Amino acid sequence: MRVGTSCVPRIRHRRRHRRNARAVFGIAVLLMAIARALIGNPEILFADEPTGNLDSETGAEIMSLLREINQTTGQTIIMVTHSPEAARNTSCMITVQDGVII
Repeated sequence: MRVGTSCVPRIRHRRRHRRNARAVFGIAVLLMAIARALIGNPEILFADEPTGNLDSETGAEIMSLLREINQTTGQTIIMVTHSPEAARNTSCMITVQDGVII
């Protein structure tokens, strides 16, 4: 399956009318970055703090999108995060503390 082209139609933002223009623009930029990363059909998608600058509701939407991409296409996603909420939404978690895997 071609992961990139199959996921692009799903990358859209819902409920835009509830957010101000600046927030919608920021979310749109993030969604476009995810779409661009998937277009090349990478074996691994690296996500560095994908929810770092987002409010909790939007962060949950992004995590839901990444989870859907993983579950429907088998796309491997390696994510770095400081968010306990984002980390709980993964199928496998590796914790690094003081430079050591614990």
